[in-house]
Amino acid sequence: MAVTIKEIARLAGVTHPVVSAVLNGTTASRVSPEKRQKIQEIVKELNYRPNFAAKSLVRQRTRMLGFICGGIDTPYFAELTEALLTEAESRGYRLMSLMTDWSHEKELERLNLLMDSSVDGIIMYGDALTPETVEYQKMKEDKFPLVLLENYVADFTGIKFDMHPGMERLFELLLETGHRRIVTAHIPDPTGKADAYRHCCLKYGVELLEYIYPHDPANNWHRIVECAHRIADSKVRPDALVVFSDFDALIMISILCRRGIRIPEDMSVTGIDGANVAAFYNPPLTTILKDRKMMAGMAIDELLAQINKPAESQPRQLKISTSLIERDSVKDRRGKI
Repeated sequence: MAVTIKEIARLAGVTHPVVSAVLNGTTASRVSPEKRQKIQEIVKELNYRPNFAAKSLVRQRTRMLGFICGGIDTPYFAELTEALLTEAESRGYRLMSLMTDWSHEKELERLNLLMDSSVDGIIMYGDALTPETVEYQKMKEDKFPLVLLENYVADFTGIKFDMHPGMERLFELLLETGHRRIVTAHIPDPTGKADAYRHCCLKYGVELLEYIYPHDPANNWHRIVECAHRIADSKVRPDALVVFSDFDALIMISILCRRGIRIPEDMSVTGIDGANVAAFYNPPLTTILKDRKMMAGMAIDELLAQINKPAESQPRQLKISTSLIERDSVKDRRGKI
């Protein structure tokens, strides 16, 4: 059962308005330091958090939204964060962004921080929130406005990219241009990219070949470099290499070129994201577009619907289609011996 202010007041031997005043920081001169400390100790011991629905009745909205993400040190996530900021500001809201280094523990810490602060709602890119966590139960109970990106969890709205349309178009392009050995390189993937690749291999009769490198935020570049060297050292090199991130593709192209493998003359390389900077790679990168502006607009709209019309808002699982941007990193290999 959820702890109430009245229960805290009973344990502290004070009235519930006094507890409320201490929690809201409005009392300093009216409550003795000893009583204030006792209330705070009970609150901590019982892990009390104010009910969001109750708080919203007595406080003014701040027009502040929270965004939780692993990091913005790659082009795609920097552009996604910028898109969310732009969409929020266009609707009269500010956006507070908190990074987690892709740590589940930090994701939940940031979630608690935002729930306890004055944000009106949260957008979260991460998968730490599960029905087994205390935070999930608390947010569900309080009906706290939340939108998840690239994740579906029961009781909350989630938005994901459908990777199949873009991946199928990429396979069609590669097969039409004479590629047969289509290999992928990626970190362990929870977002549907690997599923789409495997589906296309089965659909088009292509041998499934994957280079998987660990997601290691502290040494991620080194992992990508190591994977590129493995590919360069392989006895039978790919006709085409599908990298699950435009940023990772840039690093791999650099290493492969240093190893004497010409892109795209010796090997075609493609990415996934559609990051703006990919148009300026050498060569310009063919990539599957994940429209971050569309995702940002949809996420802000869904969140504001929960904030402004909570009684009418229901959890939804939404999908955004992907498409292919064709550039110069794919070579026509038809007729090549």
